[in-house]
Amino acid sequence: MVFSRMNLGQILEVIVGKSVMNCNDYIKSTPENIESTITWLNEAIIKNINPTYYQKIKNEIINNLNDEEFKNRFIKSITDTNLFIEAPCFATIDIRKLIKNIAPYKESIIIKKKLIDYMKQNLKLNLPVITNDIIIPNVFCGPMYIQKLSKITSKSINARDLGPVKSITKQPVKGRAKSGGSKLGQMESIESYKMALSYGNI
Repeated sequence: MVFSRMNLGQILEVIVGKSVMNCNDYIKSTPENIESTITWLNEAIIKNINPTYYQKIKNEIINNLNDEEFKNRFIKSITDTNLFIEAPCFATIDIRKLIKNIAPYKESIIIKKKLIDYMKQNLKLNLPVITNDIIIPNVFCGPMYIQKLSKITSKSINARDLGPVKSITKQPVKGRAKSGGSKLGQMESIESYKMALSYGNI
């Protein structure tokens, strides 16, 4: 089942991202095994995403890892900026084959007792008394990579420091006609807020 605003493409992105992240960490800890690691990633993951991109990785990277200079530059690029792959639209992916090969995407998470106490005291939540940390097994977990385009963000900004506010909530009124606004990009993202700051709109 897919919840809330998430869609199937985002779930696949998290699943693939988990394998890429594991390979990234493994290469950083054992760079001498970079060839076997990239080969596994290419055969198990990329091959099931995009055959053209799979062949490109094989020809341009894996086949050149015998060259010591190329290998060192490739390892340095991963160390400096992490390992990334290009993922196309997931519409043509064979999900069954992909899931058979990926890194485990379920983990156990710990909710600290200190966090629950903080939520009860500061957020005034009516939570039961907890004496120990809570461990929740088999949680779907993985990374998601988000890139905001400045040209889109700059067009989405509608913010101002002065103007009418609602008497109850003290929030700006809606609509440019009323000099309202304070919309900061898509879903009021922190990146949009930083962009607004850089433009001097806030």
